[in-house]
Amino acid sequence: MSDTIGFTVQEEKWEHREVVRLTFEAPDRPVNVLTPEVMASLKKILDDLERQPPSAVILQSDKQDIFIAGADINVIAAIKNPAEAAALAEQGRNILWKLHTIRCPTFAAIDGVALGGGLELALFCDYRIVSDHPKTRLGLPEVNLGIIPGFGGTQMLPRIVGLTAALDLILTCR
Repeated sequence: MSDTIGFTVQEEKWEHREVVRLTFEAPDRPVNVLTPEVMASLKKILDDLERQPPSAVILQSDKQDIFIAGADINVIAAIKNPAEAAALAEQGRNILWKLHTIRCPTFAAIDGVALGGGLELALFCDYRIVSDHPKTRLGLPEVNLGIIPGFGGTQMLPRIVGLTAALDLILTCR
């Protein structure tokens, strides 16, 4: 597989197993953020993997102390109307659902912050491996901006951590 916007795709083979590492990288930015271009790239990668699923997929970051800091706030600010916001959220949900339903185990290797859409992406993986580094933080801070997480994380979070813990995380922005 070739490199794509926002990701380096690396295939690793051991005997009869193939693991695909998707390394999120935004060389022109200090943090990894989800943009429409990055999400389209992720969809293309998942479409390719769907045709011939590997033994596992690992999502990771090339940035120190950052997994994914969420959606690009400039993209959110440029939304002109509710229909455009709904369309972008639906596209994101569809892509993350594709990640969730791919026919192999998926892992999010989180070292550092996984916020907003970054946490939502991790929630749609089958497994999340989270480092105990002091800078590691998980959260949905867009609620502080009056934005409801739009990729489906508010539905996945209670399934993973339980309703009480999920509501605390969703409502307090901690």
